[in-house]
Amino acid sequence: MNVVGITLTLICAMIIFAGSRHAAALGVLAAVCYITQGQQINVAGFHFTAIRIALLTGIVRCFLRGELKAVQLGPIDKALIGYALSMLCIYTLRERTSEAFVYLLGCTYDILLSYFVFRSLITSLADATEYFQGVAFLILPLVALMMMESLTGNNVFRMMGGQGWDEAVFREGRARSVASFRGPHTAGIFGATLFPIFGGLWLGYGRRQVAVIGLVATVLITFATNSSGPLLAFLSGILALAFWPLKEQMQTVRRGIVVTLVTLHLTMKAPVWYLFSKMSDLTGGDGWTRSFVLDRAIYNFQEWALLGTTYTSRWLDPTSKGQLDLTDSYVATAASGGLLGLTFYILIMVRGFRSLGVAMQLTRERNGETDGLLWGLGAALFAHVVGLFSVSYFDQMHVPWWGMLAIIASVTAGVLNEPANNGVEEIEDVTQAEASTT
Repeated sequence: MNVVGITLTLICAMIIFAGSRHAAALGVLAAVCYITQGQQINVAGFHFTAIRIALLTGIVRCFLRGELKAVQLGPIDKALIGYALSMLCIYTLRERTSEAFVYLLGCTYDILLSYFVFRSLITSLADATEYFQGVAFLILPLVALMMMESLTGNNVFRMMGGQGWDEAVFREGRARSVASFRGPHTAGIFGATLFPIFGGLWLGYGRRQVAVIGLVATVLITFATNSSGPLLAFLSGILALAFWPLKEQMQTVRRGIVVTLVTLHLTMKAPVWYLFSKMSDLTGGDGWTRSFVLDRAIYNFQEWALLGTTYTSRWLDPTSKGQLDLTDSYVATAASGGLLGLTFYILIMVRGFRSLGVAMQLTRERNGETDGLLWGLGAALFAHVVGLFSVSYFDQMHVPWWGMLAIIASVTAGVLNEPANNGVEEIEDVTQAEASTT
């Protein structure tokens, strides 16, 4: 670590440890935005990046204050724990080396701490609203730095090291902003998947001034990265937000989507997953590669289904013993954790959508003004689902991803528990009234 990295890490750690729950959550996100993965220390062979130090500070704080103990495991929590453990066990069983175990142990650390820190700090719809309002202002300096990088090619975070690119890379005459991330893909996904959440704030909570700040900021982040994967996720989030007027007919919409995809699969010359190739004609980028990698993974199902596979390059050349660049997160999960790991991965998302749907139905019955953020979270989850076909979250982007899933779990659990609590209170009131009458 250099002086800048040490200073920023200490500031974030102090905010996380001593601040309010909302301030602590923002402190974790500040470490994601403003400290690169090049800032790290090595402890007994384990690489503790500044992000991991921030997460460790957060989980210690949550444990000492009893915030972690207050978390009651729900369906999303259990699916995530199953995913993390299955990936750790299957990868280690296949590779059978201490290096593989240490590597996956680090990945498990990233998953569980990213998730349970936010699960402990953001516990209700009101918490989430306040947190995302803070995010709108937190990312403003990042926006300015990324726009400067896009215009000049100068990345001020390069002094910290840790980015995948040591110098500016241009596409069509415009630099692709990286900022503190390891590539423009994850930097762009960060902004693109926040856009629907601010859209949700604008829809339902009456905090439209703050929402507009967040919307403009995330548009600029996505623009600055000049990357097709984030653009596709961004457009997916907008599409999901556009279905807001049909929120009470989503079952029909979902069935229509399934019928459309099946029809396209039967009528197209290529399989339906080659839609990514066709979309790249509009968004740019190498959509054909995404479609082809997915196609090869499906074709070689028997090779990775049980324990995953290491030598994915032989999907193209049977004599090769290397690895493909698995930009598709679902294929990368399958290759690392087999069918079990992939099943848990998808189950997390399915349970996220299901919990949001049930929570929205309950909030709408009590107060129709409160479900805007829930819809925005669902739209953001959909944007992630699409974006993960284009890029694996191989850098600090794992924190906003698992953190958002944790917020969904907390918010929906809070909403789903309210009717039960209200019912108990009503029964107690009736009992007391009858007793007084008697």
